[in-house]
Amino acid sequence: LVKKKKIKLLSGFQLRYSGLIEEIKNLSVKKFKSQPLLINITGGAFGMVENGIHFLDLAISIFEANPKIVVSNLNNLNINPRSKKIDFYEGSSIWNFNKKRRLVISSSANSSVSHAGEIFFKNGKIKVNEDLSLTCFMRDKNEIKKDKRVIRLGKAYIMNKYKYEFNMTKTYKKIFKTFLNSEKIKFSIDRELISSKAMICSLISSKISKQLHINTKNVKYFNANWKIS
Repeated sequence: LVKKKKIKLLSGFQLRYSGLIEEIKNLSVKKFKSQPLLINITGGAFGMVENGIHFLDLAISIFEANPKIVVSNLNNLNINPRSKKIDFYEGSSIWNFNKKRRLVISSSANSSVSHAGEIFFKNGKIKVNEDLSLTCFMRDKNEIKKDKRVIRLGKAYIMNKYKYEFNMTKTYKKIFKTFLNSEKIKFSIDRELISSKAMICSLISSKISKQLHINTKNVKYFNANWKIS
């Protein structure tokens, strides 16, 4: 319909408009001098679909690649705050990307602690705090020089000179300014669909109790009516 009717369509993946992606990519080049390898999001009773999909979309943007394979172990609970008619999934999902990169999202419905994340590099990490601010950590350079093997693990120390803070107000202003003021929005339908498809594949993986190649066709549950939002 968007293509046929030339309709303006606004993405609901707000982290794309937040500056978070650009900041992480900038840090990858200037501070860590390497690419992100693993993104890990963990926390309490946040919905794998409602909340997790935003981090899945974030990972796709950071890795600049689509996930290839997913494996999940999820539980559907009747605790969705939006509506009792909508499913609420907790548990764990792992999406594998090319170049041995991974996104792991894990939630527990028995905890009320907000979710946070970590982005791992070869010799450091970025912590994505509960308020979406960023804090950087780096291993001691002298310690690395003594033994450069990755299996010789070492503590990553906080970098006091860096702190990034997320601004939700500016993010939403940017989203709607783009939508309302632009006659032609550069928009990729395929890009919008991949996060939703990859998330639904995680639900299917849990349902059939095995890993699933995301580009697989003719899977039974592709035609299921998932009660998700």
